[in-house]
Amino acid sequence: MTKDAKIRKAIASGESDIYACFLLFMAGESGISTIEIGRFQTPIIIKDGGTLKSDLFSEVDSVMDFIKKHINKAYIITGRPQREERWDYPLDAIREIVINAIIHRDYTSAQDSVVKVFDDRIEIFNPGGLPEGITIEKLLKGEYISNARNKKVAEVFKAAGMIEKYGSGIRRILNAFKAYGLPAPEFREMSGGFMVTVFKKTPEVTGQVTGQVTGEAAMKILNFCLQPQKASAIQELLKLRHRETFYNNYLNPLLKEGLLVLTIPEKPKSRLQRYRITDKGKRLLEKVKK
Repeated sequence: MTKDAKIRKAIASGESDIYACFLLFMAGESGISTIEIGRFQTPIIIKDGGTLKSDLFSEVDSVMDFIKKHINKAYIITGRPQREERWDYPLDAIREIVINAIIHRDYTSAQDSVVKVFDDRIEIFNPGGLPEGITIEKLLKGEYISNARNKKVAEVFKAAGMIEKYGSGIRRILNAFKAYGLPAPEFREMSGGFMVTVFKKTPEVTGQVTGQVTGEAAMKILNFCLQPQKASAIQELLKLRHRETFYNNYLNPLLKEGLLVLTIPEKPKSRLQRYRITDKGKRLLEKVKK
C-alpha cells in the first residue's frame, strides 16, 4: 500500500491525528493535498499554471503568491511618507477563502482543489460540499454553527493564528469585499465540492458589451425578457444560487442602465412583479446580433 493510500485509509477510518499531522507537516509531496493553479485567458486558454502537492501551510503561501503574481497592484499617493498599495482584491479576504478551502476540503476525495485566475474574477474550488443542515443561505446569514470537516487541521491553523475563530470567516470575507467596493463573492455547491468566485469589479452593462461572460449573461437576460419574466425565472436561467449576487451583479445593473424595467414599478416587491426589456435594450440586442 502506498503512502497516500495509507493516509487516505487513516482519514476514512477517522484517525484524525495521524492524517492531520501528515498533511500539516509532511516532507516532500503527496497527491492527497494536490491543488491545481492556473492563470486563464479564457475558460480554455491557460497562460500559466502549476501543481501544488506540499504541506498545507506551504500551500496557503504558494496559492497566495500565484494569485498576487497574476493580479494588479496600484500605488495610491495619500500625502503620507509611504505610498498606499491597493490590489485588485482585498488580499486578507482572499487568503481567508484559500485557508477555508484547505481546512474544509474532503481529503478522501480523488478530486483536486483548483484555483483559477481570470481577467475579471478568481475561482477557488475544493472537494467536499457543505455539512448536513447548512445551506448557502444560512452560511451567508451566519445562521449556523461551524463544523470543520478536518477538526485537527482547523485547530492547528487556529493555534498558528491563521484563523481567528470558527464560524466567523464568511462574515469577514463579505465585509472586506463590501469595504473594498467590490461585489459580494459568489458561493456555490457544485460537482461534489464547493466553489467561491470573487469578482474584480461590479459588471457594467452599457451600450457596449464589456467582457465575454458578463456580456453573454446580459444578452441572455435581455433576450429572455422579450416576454415579461419573474426574477426567480431569470436567476434560474443563469443557474445562479446566490440571490444577492444575482441582483447586485446582473439584474440591478440592467435596471440602472434602463435596459430592463419593472412591469409594476409602483409596487417593486409585488409577487406579480415581472421584468421586461425596454426599447433601449432591444436596440442593444439588435446591435449585438449584427
